[in-house]
Amino acid sequence: MLRFGYTTPPSGGYKGTGLCMMVEILCGIMAGSSFGKSIRKWQTTEENANLGQCFVAIDPECFAPGFDERLSCFLDETRELKPVDPSYPVQVAGDPERAHMYMCDELDGIVYKKSQLEHLVRFTSL
Repeated sequence: MLRFGYTTPPSGGYKGTGLCMMVEILCGIMAGSSFGKSIRKWQTTEENANLGQCFVAIDPECFAPGFDERLSCFLDETRELKPVDPSYPVQVAGDPERAHMYMCDELDGIVYKKSQLEHLVRFTSL
C-alpha cells in the first residue's frame, strides 16, 4: 500500500496506509461495494464497477473550538511550503478553482479553451 498521493514505493507510511484503509472500509466494505483487489480494472467496461460512496457529517466545533481559524492557519502554512518546482506554487484543494472564478469575475465572463469550443460545435452539429 502506498503513501497517500504517491505512486512509487519504498514506504506506504502509517498515515497514508491508515487513510487508504479507512476509505476502503467506509466506501467499499461498509457500503457493500467492491473493495481492494475485487475492484475491476479502470479500463474494463464489460462488468459493472460496483463502486460505493460514504458520506459523513462532522461538526468540528464538537471537538475543539476555533476550527475555522486553525484550518485557515494550516492551509496558509501548507501554501507557504517550498514547492518542488518554484514555477508551480503549493496549492490546496479549491485554490485553482478559486483562481479561475476570480479570473472569470475580472473578465466578466467564462473563459473557454479552444478545444472546449470545438467540442461544443461538434456536439451541437450532431
